[in-house]
Amino acid sequence: MKKLILIFLFTLVSSSHAMVGINRAVDDYLDENFREFDHVGKFIYLGPLTKCDEVVDVFVVGDMGSGETAYSCNICLQNDGGIATVSSSLSACYRD
Repeated sequence: MKKLILIFLFTLVSSSHAMVGINRAVDDYLDENFREFDHVGKFIYLGPLTKCDEVVDVFVVGDMGSGETAYSCNICLQNDGGIATVSSSLSACYRD
């Protein structure tokens, strides 16, 4: 019985930090910042950093306004009541 209680408490604690809509938040960020893109690599989840609950790294080939180029994007996600939101001030895409 003790093990069941511990498992339940662990599940409750770990799920309280869960975020939904991570992929959707990243997709929305890319849509806002790129005029168009041809290729989006898979999302690499780097884990939490000081001001971010989750950092997502993604490789994008697209046009941000100066022609089509390859970019590496680091996107900072924050947990807003269980829903993932992008911190635009801490997120950026850099030319590769």
